[in-house]
Amino acid sequence: MCKINAVKNSRRLHNIFAVLISIFILAGCSVQTVTAAETRGLTVVAKDRITNQSAEVKLYNKSYAVIIGIDRYPNLPQDRQLSYAVRDAQGIEQVLKRQYKFDRIITLYD
Repeated sequence: MCKINAVKNSRRLHNIFAVLISIFILAGCSVQTVTAAETRGLTVVAKDRITNQSAEVKLYNKSYAVIIGIDRYPNLPQDRQLSYAVRDAQGIEQVLKRQYKFDRIITLYD
């Protein structure tokens, strides 16, 4: 019984990390929580070595999140199915909607 719980917990952690990694990749690794008009996109400050001048460089101006949660796989036996991937993905979706400014959040469940 203990081994089964460890496997389920391991799968759950794997799913959470997969969702988070996907979100950070798609969001450009940074999303601001202040007003969208002021912080749309990700910028960096670049310094010209010759002139020694700095300038802000915009890397992107839209942010999207794709959240995927799959519990049931048709080609896996019942004992290998997941239990929390959809619920975890829905939790991530709620956090992103409440705390971050995405232009669009796309969800795919089961």
